[in-house]
Amino acid sequence: MNITTKYFGDVTVDEQKSIAFPYGLPAFETEHTFFLLPMSSDESTPFQILQSAKTKDLAFVVCEIFQFFPDYEAKLSPYEIETLRLNESKDATLLGILTVKDPFQSSTINLAAPIVMNVREKLAKQVIVEESVALRRTQLFQKEEAYARTDT
Repeated sequence: MNITTKYFGDVTVDEQKSIAFPYGLPAFETEHTFFLLPMSSDESTPFQILQSAKTKDLAFVVCEIFQFFPDYEAKLSPYEIETLRLNESKDATLLGILTVKDPFQSSTINLAAPIVMNVREKLAKQVIVEESVALRRTQLFQKEEAYARTDT
């Protein structure tokens, strides 16, 4: 299937790899199908683009939260677990939406409202885990910067 993307123009995607958001995303409730696209040809990058299949300009830079915040915890309600058909925790991954800044090292990640995805079923939902401005604007690279300051 072909889709038009915000960052890469027209691309061919495998329809089997689509991610269903049954309830859309907050403020984008009519958007139900997305694809995770690599941000670059460098496969080692942890960043991806969550691209709407329908709306070209609806795309978010995301990353797996645990790659940057291994101790992060998000409590899901029984309803969210049931809706996403999360029978086993190994089927879940958490994505954080980035606010990309210049320079990139000052970019932030939204930890207050992660995207929870059942990787096996390709179902996802953005959930609010805490109403916190601080968590919505968490410095992505704060740990590396803290280590750098400690070493000097």
